Amino acid sequence: MSFSLSSNGLANIAALPVNEEDNFVINIGSIQFNCAKYVAAFISPIITKLLKEDQLISSFLIDTSCNNPTMIESFMAKLLSGQKFDINSQNSKYIKEIGTALQNSEIVESVDKAISTKSTYSPKNIIQIIKEKSNHTLNITDEVDYAAKNISFLPRSELLDLDLDLIDQILSSPNLLIENEDWLAELIFDICKSNENQNAAFLFHNINFEYLSTSGVTRFLKVVNHKNLTGPVWSALTQRLTHDIVQSTIDVKRYFTGFKPEETIVDDKVKKIEFTGNPFEGIIHEMTKETGQNPHAARVVEITSSSKERSHPWNILDYNWTGWFYTRNIPDSWIQMDFKNKRIAPTWYSIKSDGNSCSHIKNWVLEGSDDATNWSMVDEQRDNSILNGQFNVGTFKCSKSRFYRYFRIRQIDLNTSGNNYLGMCNFEMFGSIKDNVE
Repeated sequence: MSFSLSSNGLANIAALPVNEEDNFVINIGSIQFNCAKYVAAFISPIITKLLKEDQLISSFLIDTSCNNPTMIESFMAKLLSGQKFDINSQNSKYIKEIGTALQNSEIVESVDKAISTKSTYSPKNIIQIIKEKSNHTLNITDEVDYAAKNISFLPRSELLDLDLDLIDQILSSPNLLIENEDWLAELIFDICKSNENQNAAFLFHNINFEYLSTSGVTRFLKVVNHKNLTGPVWSALTQRLTHDIVQSTIDVKRYFTGFKPEETIVDDKVKKIEFTGNPFEGIIHEMTKETGQNPHAARVVEITSSSKERSHPWNILDYNWTGWFYTRNIPDSWIQMDFKNKRIAPTWYSIKSDGNSCSHIKNWVLEGSDDATNWSMVDEQRDNSILNGQFNVGTFKCSKSRFYRYFRIRQIDLNTSGNNYLGMCNFEMFGSIKDNVE
């Protein structure tokens, strides 16, 4: 948005007995701007007032948080010469600081108008818009509601960087849409970890503790110091302690199943590859066609494992492979996939068992993560005998899902032979894929 001052400042000049040759200095930080006194009076009601009180005043000091001298010099040069200047997201805060110091309402109002102009919201830009409007003390109700509806799609690093009061506004929004209370608890744990010097534990008042899993409550009690249990947090926690959990009473409007509709993530190109009957024509198959090779070899996916007893884990993405991979005989074994620059929201996944006549997987979880440290369950299978056989194939529906960068299959109990080997021949996923928004 371009803007220039109107002729309103002429009234300031008319009220002052100053000569054209009278000089004035405006100091902004360490930078000096020389101009005639009448020019200083034209752009600033406060300078006009000071000159009325003392005509010998020859300078005015402005403090600013801007550490970009070039930006300040460009703006002041245009302001003092009557030229139009551009207001954008990079300079709006500093232009408003200068306009406020000069008590020039035209400048301040023009900045507010530029920032308030309705933007096309997306998960990529909504946090930046919230920051800008908040810095200018503008109403952010619409932006907060959008962020709350799309919180699962917001860049996690940007969300964690928000002021705690802004995060609280988002989490407190009636439009908040989450996977479940455990997902929200994990987010708040991350926020607490990123704000170790502040008490972010007050954010737990946004948790519906009566619907938080037992493991979630256990972690909460282990991590959160009782001294940080504020009144609202304690009130929320007592709901868990004094009420029976009745599934039919859960507010389903607060939760979504699977991934959210594509129209809510306007600027993200989401491609859907759903399960239509062939267990190995999904997202990995599509990546293989696009790259012409195993996605691990093409470096679009990285496959790792907790240990290795036979072959390499990345072979499970090769659907022409007739061998199989398995880990060592160690509890809690896993195979992990890093989709790097892609994000996957799975709806189904397929596994082909290994070629052994024994030791087939029957107890496992599929987990997703944004950082390969904090994991959320996408699906869980216990005592499932579908894969108990040589090269058996099973396709499983995800019970919970959102977009993640990392996924892993983790064995949570003994296999069909009563040991801890985790083996398979192939793995495939179905659902939605998009580019990373961070």
